[in-house]
Amino acid sequence: ISGYGMETGTYRIQTWLVPEPDHCDIALGDRIAEETTGDGAGHIESPGAVDSYSFSVSAGQIINIELIESGLTLLCTLTDSDGNVVFSSYRSSASAVWSGPLSAEGVYTLTIAGYDLETGPYRLELQGTNQTR
Repeated sequence: ISGYGMETGTYRIQTWLVPEPDHCDIALGDRIAEETTGDGAGHIESPGAVDSYSFSVSAGQIINIELIESGLTLLCTLTDSDGNVVFSSYRSSASAVWSGPLSAEGVYTLTIAGYDLETGPYRLELQGTNQTR
């Protein structure tokens, strides 16, 4: 910890015990919510907590990820089977998170984290079509 330039003064630090990331396997058509998906799902329990959800798709399959309800700003990141980032963006309130075709067949992982110190519940929906591009 250092001051800015020549500034000095008092400060305080607060730390949190960050839990291991919560992980659930889901399928296209699932709704992610605190009461339906599994332990720890649909809820950022403490600052720094992360939830992740894995699902399988066919090459070119079109998916839609929608934030249905949240009082939080969430960092939503989708990665492919090789760990390549497909998208990563902040979303808040009800909004479309991402929609489009996924280029490769395999298991994709959607990771959700709270912004800054925000904690609380959220609801997401993952939809997919049998249609491919």
